[in-house]
Amino acid sequence: MRERYLRFGLVIICIFTLLISCGGGGGDSSPSSSSGSGSVTATPASIALSCSPISVKSDDSDSSTITATVLDASNAVIEGITVAFSAGGGQISPSSVVDTDATGRSQIFFSSGISDPSNQVVTITGTVSGLSSQVPVQITGSTLDLSTDKSNITDDGLTTAVLTVTATDAGGNFVNNIPVTLSVSGTGVTTLSAYTGNTDINGELPVTVTGTGAGSVTVTATGLGTTGTQTYTVSPVGALFGITSPTTDPYPLSTNTNLTITVNAPALAKVQLATRASAP
Repeated sequence: MRERYLRFGLVIICIFTLLISCGGGGGDSSPSSSSGSGSVTATPASIALSCSPISVKSDDSDSSTITATVLDASNAVIEGITVAFSAGGGQISPSSVVDTDATGRSQIFFSSGISDPSNQVVTITGTVSGLSSQVPVQITGSTLDLSTDKSNITDDGLTTAVLTVTATDAGGNFVNNIPVTLSVSGTGVTTLSAYTGNTDINGELPVTVTGTGAGSVTVTATGLGTTGTQTYTVSPVGALFGITSPTTDPYPLSTNTNLTITVNAPALAKVQLATRASAP
């Protein structure tokens, strides 16, 4: 009987010893930072943005690659973390939210878009875990071209000029509904039929220029993030070269009939006239 108890006690001691050696019921000494999948989640310490190229065309014909690089406190790249992108203008694609790859980078594409072809600098922002970085990209190529039917006008307001402002993007396409502001400077004096306006469907804004004081005048148009200029000479009445009589153009004249032509030619001793026949 005593031998049976002794054997039973030895069995209990062996089982207890086995449980202790196998860690059964004991504490877990494995690292607590491991997730269920066995991977360790790194905390972003920095994000940096870059762009290539540094500018895009205003006609939406090209794009710039925007790259965000995310590092941890040891400057090691972080894979699989989400970067949120935003832009102050233009457009970004294919998405504003992109995960980093094995190199710690996420990329988007930036272009001018079609809503605003103005020359401008757009700021791109990348954000991750409360950290952010920015990079500027230029939109370029839009122009305002100024043309006129005459650059010499008189100061009495009778000889006016038509100034045409034409807005185009980087591809030479006419841009409609573009706000344009006009201003005048110089030694002469002129008035404009409009000092602000929007371009029409052909990308044009016509303005009448009237001289009221002799001198040189420069009209400046501002819009699309750029400017254009046109210079005029405003001359005193009687100082501008031209035919003053007859005033009808063309003038009807019968055969074998004389016509007196009066020419105003300041500082000229001789004027040569030429005729040209036209079909009735």
